[in-house]
Amino acid sequence: MIKINGKTYNQSPFAKVAMAIIGIITLGILVFLGVIAFFIVGGFILLASSVIAMRFWWLKRKIGIFNEQAPRNKNQRTNETDILEGEYSEVKDKES
Repeated sequence: MIKINGKTYNQSPFAKVAMAIIGIITLGILVFLGVIAFFIVGGFILLASSVIAMRFWWLKRKIGIFNEQAPRNKNQRTNETDILEGEYSEVKDKES
């Protein structure tokens, strides 16, 4: 029995079984389409993240090559310590 706008309608057992089968088929189709959409979106995210990771790797590689080719001073390649060499002289202020 189905109630629509307060009125009751009788339904045969055949109609109930047919509606149940149609509902199960519809639910199965929607689940199938949802899984396909999930894999499509997941594939797109995987592809985009791979492209971004490759871009960062490429930039890191380029920066590393630049640092190896153009050191800041001539001793940077051979000596990585923080020792500064130079001469100094002490200047005394003249106070009158």
